[in-house]
Amino acid sequence: HAEPLTVYVIMADGSAHRNPPPPRMSNDMSSSSSCSSSSSFPNVPGETLFLPFHDESLWEQIRNALLPPPKNLDELTSAMQSYDSSIFQLRGLQGAISGAGGGPECKDFFSVTLPDIIHAALNLQEIMKACNLDRIPLLKEIKTSTSSFRKVVLPRVLVRSLMANMFLCTFKHQQVGEEPMPTCTFQVLLKNASAQECAKLRMFVHYFERTRGGDVPGCVALIRQKTYLDEMILENSKQPLLAISVAPDGVGFVDDACG
Repeated sequence: HAEPLTVYVIMADGSAHRNPPPPRMSNDMSSSSSCSSSSSFPNVPGETLFLPFHDESLWEQIRNALLPPPKNLDELTSAMQSYDSSIFQLRGLQGAISGAGGGPECKDFFSVTLPDIIHAALNLQEIMKACNLDRIPLLKEIKTSTSSFRKVVLPRVLVRSLMANMFLCTFKHQQVGEEPMPTCTFQVLLKNASAQECAKLRMFVHYFERTRGGDVPGCVALIRQKTYLDEMILENSKQPLLAISVAPDGVGFVDDACG
């Protein structure tokens, strides 16, 4: 008997849409340890997002590494390396919290902001239960030959928890053969010390500062849409083709080398 799917997925006809109930979470960081096992949150490969706690041994390793919260950059680096060996330095984070990308130094990052990020990340299961969600669907590539529209609506408090896990790089890296998806960790930002990348990371740090405590009402809508256009529309168009600029990964909007 399959568990009921309670995910806010909206198809083209607008069906299955409901406003999610207001979540109620504990402020106790240790409460996530008593949350139900990952079996309460079924994962369907290729259809649902593989969440960090689906690998129970890895999730326990992550909890042990991040609790109590690291007190400095070296401790955080060592903690993250214990569950992701590809992490070897956090120069981007060091630059972001020291003001390299603009803005003041984040003097209370390790004493206030990081513990709150860890709390949000480790409470992912509890937050999903409070939001009455048991899985998160993937908005996969639309391969139909006709126009199609798909949307997933997630509570902002859940999005914040997912972002906290991305910040701490708890998501598994994409496996060979899986459908290409955007990166699911902040690893590139955490290690890149260039000014524009530090500015991007500082933006996310500022987000966690402003939403400290997890009081983020509302929802975020994620949309994937495909519009079918007959090839004759392009062939008969009189509009000029516009130039396309392509830059390497990690290049900001303003860059000395690329313009």
